[in-house]
Amino acid sequence: MKTEEGVESVKIARKSVEDFFKGVNEIPPRSKIVEGVFVTIEQYPSLELKGCIGFTSKIDLNQGVFQAAREAAFNDYRFENIRKEELNKVVFEVSVLSKRTELKNPEEIKVGVNGLIVEKEGRSGLLLPQVAVEQGWNSKQFLTHAFLKAGIDLNEKPDLYIFPALVFREVAPNGKIVKVKLKSE
Repeated sequence: MKTEEGVESVKIARKSVEDFFKGVNEIPPRSKIVEGVFVTIEQYPSLELKGCIGFTSKIDLNQGVFQAAREAAFNDYRFENIRKEELNKVVFEVSVLSKRTELKNPEEIKVGVNGLIVEKEGRSGLLLPQVAVEQGWNSKQFLTHAFLKAGIDLNEKPDLYIFPALVFREVAPNGKIVKVKLKSE
């Protein structure tokens, strides 16, 4: 994925939410198909999470970002909806997922490289690769939190998957958009 595409996807995320307040529902033109996409909205400068929703299956990048941004802003049950006056106080981040692979050995999780998905009997939890870095978690803590998010007991044996992601974000509200460099353990 080209950096320009990542930068454009963050612009689409912000515009999607701004247009919602204007009553505009202009869906962006189709682009390329990606393995999944998530939009994260955070309070600036504290980076407190305000919403994060996405798709884990193949989807058009532009249209997926458009939908995920609106869902993160207005339908993430964990948070109050974004208000119009907050738009200049939040930053948008887009994570473009690459193909997931089954994880046979949890010891192989690479913090700052892998995102995690745990699934069992209709329950699932996903943590993006940057979450472990932002929280200062090691691979074991990362796995534990993915189980907790899914509501799966640590003694259960769910299906485990890892995936890489390219992450682009605003450095400040309406500010410069950069590719996020993740660290590994």
